[in-house]
Amino acid sequence: MKFLKKATLATAIAAAPFAANADLVALDDAVMGNTTGQAGVTIEIDIAGDGISIGEVEYIDEGSLAIENIQINNADITQTIDVDADGNLVMGVSAITDLQLSIGNTDNPTDATVASASGVMLRQAGTPANNAELVNNLSMQLDMGASTTTI
Repeated sequence: MKFLKKATLATAIAAAPFAANADLVALDDAVMGNTTGQAGVTIEIDIAGDGISIGEVEYIDEGSLAIENIQINNADITQTIDVDADGNLVMGVSAITDLQLSIGNTDNPTDATVASASGVMLRQAGTPANNAELVNNLSMQLDMGASTTTI
C-alpha cells in the first residue's frame, strides 16, 4: 500500500509541469503601445470603532518594564509606494488627524500588583509588592503631517 501511495505521488509531481504550460504569444509594438498599467502600490488603513488593542509590551532584564492596555483608534492612513522616472523608490504617508492613543486604565490604579491596572509599570521579579506604577490612564490625540521618503 505504501508503494502505491508513493508511486501515485511521484506521478502527480512529474505531470505537474506539463499541466502548467501555457502558450506564450509574442506581442508586437502596436499591441504593446495600447497596453496600460498602474504603477506603485497604495495601502489604505482605516482604524475605527474598537481600533487596535495591545494587552502588554514587556521588556525583561533583571526586572521588567511593562506597557499595558494600549489602545489606538480613529485614524485613516494612506501609504503609497512607487518608483519614479529616475528609478528612485518613493514612499509616502498621508496626513493623520485625530489619532487617539491611550495607555493604561482606571480599573485599580492604586494597587501596582494588579497587572491590568497600569499603563507603564516597573516590575521586580518574584516580588509583586515592589512593583512601581509610573503612568496610568494616559490619553493623547495626535495630528501628524504628510511625509515622503525618497531612496
